[in-house]
Amino acid sequence: MHKPDLFYDIPLKHLASPYGGWHESVDYFCWSGRFDVTDKPLTVWEKVEGGVIKLPDKPVLMHIIPAGRPHHIDHLFGYWHSCDADKFFIRKVDGEQVYYVLVVGGTKALHRRDTVAWYCPQCGTEIAHHVVEGGAPKWNEFLERQLDLIRRFNADEASRRCSSCGFVHPLSYGLRPEDDWALEREMRAIW
Repeated sequence: MHKPDLFYDIPLKHLASPYGGWHESVDYFCWSGRFDVTDKPLTVWEKVEGGVIKLPDKPVLMHIIPAGRPHHIDHLFGYWHSCDADKFFIRKVDGEQVYYVLVVGGTKALHRRDTVAWYCPQCGTEIAHHVVEGGAPKWNEFLERQLDLIRRFNADEASRRCSSCGFVHPLSYGLRPEDDWALEREMRAIW
């Protein structure tokens, strides 16, 4: 019988980088970043039965985003993401700095599929939905694939228009700010 590995020392390699960064640690993919306390917070939104909930921007927060639950994190990625593995979101205010950590995975056997979706901010209707196979073993490929999906979504207004109410979704942005085009960078600063 396989005993679980209880070693959870996850290095935070990107705390000094602007907008943080991604790295692999054992079976996890981690994003970490450090921001000024005056910067806009990275707020977590989750789609739950009956609507959307916003997590409070508390000075200390550790939250599990359950596998399969669509969620959006303001200023970190401009779509709703879900995958078949749990995520851990950590926020810690320390003086004039705010530290964030997002951990995806746990075992590569569990994380095999990611979903990228956009919902109308006006009425909640799904505008676009894409499933990306691969998961943890191919997380770097997912980072590239989600960027392609974003660029296609942003390509024209018609692809962002809600079929129910006609509202045009704002431009999207991806998980790596260094990949942003100028308009994507502007949107990251807004939502």
